[in-house]
Amino acid sequence: MVTVYVGPDSYAFHTYKELLCHDSTFFKAALQGSFKEGNEQTVSLPEDDVETFKIYQTWLHTKKLRYNFDHVEWWLCFAKLWVFADKMGSTSLQNDTIDAICATIRQNDTLPWASPSAVCFIFDNTSTGCPIRKLVLYHAYRTAREPPTHFELEDYHVGFLSRLTSLFLQHTEKCTKWDDSEQLIWWKFDGPRYHIG
Repeated sequence: MVTVYVGPDSYAFHTYKELLCHDSTFFKAALQGSFKEGNEQTVSLPEDDVETFKIYQTWLHTKKLRYNFDHVEWWLCFAKLWVFADKMGSTSLQNDTIDAICATIRQNDTLPWASPSAVCFIFDNTSTGCPIRKLVLYHAYRTAREPPTHFELEDYHVGFLSRLTSLFLQHTEKCTKWDDSEQLIWWKFDGPRYHIG
């Protein structure tokens, strides 16, 4: 067993080494090499989120993501999980997170835009062109008939607003009616299109 200390308060998680190393290049390097972590069988992740690691640990054991898509910050939950998976070098978790995002959007047609905090987290912690950036943009475009009324647009990341504006301009030239535009964008919520590797 390996002990992983997560967050500034060092919340302790106990997980099988084999599970951690199988799906994570980070844990494989840390625990199977000659680093201190390998010798002591402990890893410290002080900058990571405890709730995100709880979801990760459950996923390690079940290969299923357990989440609450009715939660107002469901986008932020997925964003933290995707960024964490990227940091840990777990493409399987990244791809499962993408699939969960797409399934959530397809099953819940009235979900609102991502909050400014979710969008800012995504744009501050990912690179241009990464899958989760594209999905948060397409989802905002898809639901733009009902933009968020409880957030101010100026609270959103400027890169997000710039790309969203470009998306509108591109599709305005191609579509004369919203229904046509809707059909054009709907296919974009197909998870495998955004898989890594």
